[in-house]
Amino acid sequence: MFKELLFIVSIFLVFINGSANAGVEVDPFVNPYKKLIELDKNYKKKEKKDVVEKVSIFKTSLNLDPDNIFVEGVIRAASGYKVVVKSWDGSIYTLSKGTAISPDTKLVRVSFNKVVFIKFFKLNGRMKRKFIVWKVVNGQFVREEKQ
Repeated sequence: MFKELLFIVSIFLVFINGSANAGVEVDPFVNPYKKLIELDKNYKKKEKKDVVEKVSIFKTSLNLDPDNIFVEGVIRAASGYKVVVKSWDGSIYTLSKGTAISPDTKLVRVSFNKVVFIKFFKLNGRMKRKFIVWKVVNGQFVREEKQ
């Protein structure tokens, strides 16, 4: 009964006002979505900033910062090549393949002209890796980084 009464009242209002908007005047030549489009153009999305987090994967007693070490040279041993590394405080270490120098960095390859470290980190919640490569150029070791 209530629904029928409401329907009759709405039809009555349409006939009185001449429109289904019941008293609200609407210009038929104006785009009703124009205001929404303008608001959408003015809306600025939040830019995501890259969040880099340190990870702790390896157990090590060295705790060397891979950014503050310098490769002095490579020596040949009975078990293969070993790398001689100098830290920022002047300490010298002899490392073999597989040695972790920090909780997130490990020595993965040693040859007579190339030394490769791998560093793990989290970028926006995803695990990433970065290769730190030391190559011999003109008799000196030169550092470069690769993703």
